[in-house]
Amino acid sequence: MTVQVQRRFFTADDYYKMAEAGILTEDDRVELVEGEIVQMAPIDIPHPHGVGLLDNFFLARLPKSKRGVAKIIQAQRRLFTVDEYYKMAEAGIFTEDDRVELLEGEIVQMPPIGSPHGGTVKQLIRLFTSRLGDRAIVSAQDPVRLADNSEPQPDIAVLRPRPDFYRASHPMPEEVLLLVEVGDSTIAYDRQVKVLLYARAGIPEVWLVDLTAQRVEVYQGPSAQGYAEARLVGRDSMLMPSAFPDVTVRVDEVLG
Repeated sequence: MTVQVQRRFFTADDYYKMAEAGILTEDDRVELVEGEIVQMAPIDIPHPHGVGLLDNFFLARLPKSKRGVAKIIQAQRRLFTVDEYYKMAEAGIFTEDDRVELLEGEIVQMPPIGSPHGGTVKQLIRLFTSRLGDRAIVSAQDPVRLADNSEPQPDIAVLRPRPDFYRASHPMPEEVLLLVEVGDSTIAYDRQVKVLLYARAGIPEVWLVDLTAQRVEVYQGPSAQGYAEARLVGRDSMLMPSAFPDVTVRVDEVLG
């Protein structure tokens, strides 16, 4: 059975914990509607890129009969900052077992990691650490702060070396050399939402490992509109990170 990515919905208990933690204040005119926190008046500040990436993604997957109500909620949904996101964790709204990430102010619930996904991530860790050595720091499923309202957890991040190994703060876009996402049930979400978000943040290169199609999609040349170059790399081909042109990785090694 395919498990889909979905928005993180809140309970009344979560809602009151947000108020107690100071995330929601007396000046916030909000209410809890079907698990979502919405503003009670239209928001005057437009989304910086028009309609949010998540709005487009989730609306397209709703039955037409439900899209009208969903559009009303989307126009008034309360968005969160990274600081508020961490306050939610401190308040106990999230636990260590929750697979969530913050994208464009929205909290997204990720499906559990299956063994093919997990095994591919482990293989990538081994490949990158063995071939890059001290030239980069390789992190797995750790946060990358793209903006004040976005902190995804890519499957692999190849980072510029830093003496503190990012203990003082999570990596920012300018410290990222390459991101890798592994997709199976989440492939459409990764391609339509996360890859574009990475382009807007200026991440120089992204690899999307498609476990279903057994290939790797390589994205380079970031801009606000997306990546200028996107190419498909099959099993018999080689991958070369643009930051390390002397390093090669066979697609067969990635896919197993």
